[in-house]
Amino acid sequence: MEKLKMFFLGICTAIILIAASAYILSINGVINLDYILPSSFGSKLYTKKVDNKAREITALVDQYYIEDVSDEKIADGISAGILAGTNDKYAGYYNGNNVDNLYQTINGSFTGIGVTVSKSATTGAVIISEVHEGYPAKEAGLKKGDTLISVAGHSVEGLTLDEISGYIKGEEGTSVELIVRRRRRNIPITCKRAVIKEEEVTRMMLPKKTGYIRVKAFSKVTEEQFREALELIKTKNPQKLIIDLRDNGGGVVDVAVAMADMLIAKGETVAYTLDKSNTRIDYKTKDDEELSVPIFVLVNSHTASASELFTGALADIKNAVIVGTKTYGKGVVQTTFTLSDHTAIKLTTAKYYTPKGRCIDGTGIEPDKVIENADTCNISDLLLNKRALINDWCVNYALSR
Repeated sequence: MEKLKMFFLGICTAIILIAASAYILSINGVINLDYILPSSFGSKLYTKKVDNKAREITALVDQYYIEDVSDEKIADGISAGILAGTNDKYAGYYNGNNVDNLYQTINGSFTGIGVTVSKSATTGAVIISEVHEGYPAKEAGLKKGDTLISVAGHSVEGLTLDEISGYIKGEEGTSVELIVRRRRRNIPITCKRAVIKEEEVTRMMLPKKTGYIRVKAFSKVTEEQFREALELIKTKNPQKLIIDLRDNGGGVVDVAVAMADMLIAKGETVAYTLDKSNTRIDYKTKDDEELSVPIFVLVNSHTASASELFTGALADIKNAVIVGTKTYGKGVVQTTFTLSDHTAIKLTTAKYYTPKGRCIDGTGIEPDKVIENADTCNISDLLLNKRALINDWCVNYALSR
């Protein structure tokens, strides 16, 4: 526990000190920033009372707890506890694989084998629900519907999907062995890991010269995928555009702004933020690209964060018609700081506002046309079947205008 004593002497620095590379996570997204705080940076929250209580508790744990515990585990617990004390429901402490998964989600790519796994609601079995084309899992012979028994020598029984995903992921070029059950036989399959890029954008042309773009998330790869989809639709001379943001929980604010920039004229304020000191930052469009056709944005109660920023910008500036159900209502900005030991914390640091000054945090965006069953649409299945997509309630409304 000697190291633990040193930890408490420097806990303020350990929690606040930023590594040479830090990241601003805005509405679940990232704005690159070089941000270094001096090691002497202090905190009015780290008082003698806090220090004394921490020392007292750890001394009791050290003397009486029946199991051995490492100072690293205690440090992790204290770090998480400090954030819990803020009552910030979006705050988080990240260590180990959680840090890697956090940044992989932001980047929209990770090193894996190209499968999607899910748990059966009735049996709890872990199922390979999707095997993606062009990736190692497909080449190795994994099939949709296989039941996953073990991964990297670990039985999947009792593991969360995040834990299973952590075992599947690894360094590019290394191999991972899975055992799957298929037709009452256990089959070992070895897959070589590769960089997997998320397909965040789907596009197609619908009847009445209507372009349709589905955006799953605003990760770093989404901007280019959206640009490509939009350019292809433009070649078809669309008379209207549907942008489907249902079940899109947000992502990188810079990406959301850049995508809005492709539809909105130069010089417009897409959104602005106000932080603790009431400092305002405006996010403006920068290029001359603009789409001058009616736009419909499909939303539901799972449309959140950067998706709401994007929706609010199109509604306020382009008079886009919002269709579906009220959005989630997350109008705040998170900042993720990388700590000196390469763990990370995430804090809510600002609120964002639509161009007309609306703060939708806790209230969401009310659609222009309410379609109550928008939440029940199985969007993944709809995208596999154009006829089903055309019969979708929200899409059908947009097509009829």
